[in-house]
Amino acid sequence: MKIELASEMLMEFDDGVRFKCRFVGLIKGECVIIRVPVTPGIRGRIEPGNELTFRYLNEGSIVSFTAVSQLYRATPYSLLFVDYPDGFEHYGLRKSGRIACRMRASLTKSQTVFEGLITDVSEGGCRFQLPKSQDPDEFVRKDDHVTGEFATLESGTVHKFRAKVARRRVGERDISLGLVFEEGKTGLSRSMSQYLDKIIEFQKLLDES
Repeated sequence: MKIELASEMLMEFDDGVRFKCRFVGLIKGECVIIRVPVTPGIRGRIEPGNELTFRYLNEGSIVSFTAVSQLYRATPYSLLFVDYPDGFEHYGLRKSGRIACRMRASLTKSQTVFEGLITDVSEGGCRFQLPKSQDPDEFVRKDDHVTGEFATLESGTVHKFRAKVARRRVGERDISLGLVFEEGKTGLSRSMSQYLDKIIEFQKLLDES
């Protein structure tokens, strides 16, 4: 189970009711510990033996799992213990909405290939990070035109693109390039647009809950 401590989650029920909660820990193979809100009526929904559905974001994908409630303690903290899930479902990125992710990618300029990571992406562009040692002489500059490719996590589908470098920032260890996809050259595939749509919809659910 890949999830960062204190990550936001949604706990959902069959009737459409959902509560925002937070992941606080786990014992692999035994239980997951979740901090839930102290809300009227929630106790009856999370009694031991009840099956619950949880969703959260991880590296640009929606992760979903079902688990059976083990124990709830309202004090000193509102904590719910559920069975460690048997499996996880991954949904994978919408238009103009920038989605945080970590996808291995490559960038090419004048036949020189740079390996790095895309750390956020939208239908309009992405942020590409590469080790500072790969481009010490500023071979890739602002306003340069480049090509690249990356693969979505859940399917491995390779997406190629052409882009213009809109921003270049140099840190202590890496270089961050802000790329704008060039319209009319390739665009993003339908599958990638659907992936973005799903992530944006999930983020809206988190914000509304």
